[in-house]
Amino acid sequence: MTNKIALTVTLFSALILSACGGGGSGATTTRAEGNTPTWVKGVFADESSFKNRCENPRSGLDINGDAYPDQAGSKLYEKHWLRSWSNNTYLWYDEIVDNDIATIDDPIEYFDTLKTKRLTESGQAIDRFHFTQSTEDYQQLISNNATLGYGARFILKESTPPREARIVYVEPNSPAANAGLARGAEILEIDGVDFIGGADTQTLNNGLFPEEDNEAHTFKILDMGQTIPRTVVLRAEVVTSDPVKNTRVIDTPSGKIAYLALHTFATESAETALIEAFN
Repeated sequence: MTNKIALTVTLFSALILSACGGGGSGATTTRAEGNTPTWVKGVFADESSFKNRCENPRSGLDINGDAYPDQAGSKLYEKHWLRSWSNNTYLWYDEIVDNDIATIDDPIEYFDTLKTKRLTESGQAIDRFHFTQSTEDYQQLISNNATLGYGARFILKESTPPREARIVYVEPNSPAANAGLARGAEILEIDGVDFIGGADTQTLNNGLFPEEDNEAHTFKILDMGQTIPRTVVLRAEVVTSDPVKNTRVIDTPSGKIAYLALHTFATESAETALIEAFN
């Protein structure tokens, strides 16, 4: 599966998928009859019946040197796996509306529906972390905390017009850092498309989530505290992230206070960085 997401759910949705057949075990709606899985409302076959059954099976080895487990399948198998896996593993599984699987053709679009629609008292979505990710990106992140991108973490404060996206932090020596981007900068345009109110979400998503090394996109940004926007060209590369972004020891009348900002714990390098920060 692709790591492209509709802009309206980008960064705001609590499952992580890694490619066709993904990882983990779980279940979702469907039963298998012969060679064609059949949707039955409220009936969930074990996701193992559909796991790794891909419309476009991959061949060869992944970045860890392991053979891909893909088998011949179809979009139907992929969607059934998503359905059963979500029903088995999703925190708010009983709040997923079990729509007929045939009504949405694309597995990624179907996955976007497999989440709760519940809002917090302030009107924000309860599920803010529902997104997809390619196997390669996921394995790079886990093995060496590296991902393809600009080295900037974006937050989408408003996902529908008028949208608002800002930079949360920037990795040192990254394309974003070299372009002078910093925390608080707001995105105004991507490749000539108005980010705040533009209808061309495909172009906006392409700019936010580059898929190829050296892929370039033009951003108009407004730096924090400035009134005049500027334009920068960001060229994607594999950027290694530092799990611990800041450490500081503060002297107070009652003793020392230690501060650190840990941005991820789901990588092999995070434990070492955290121990070093405490030391």
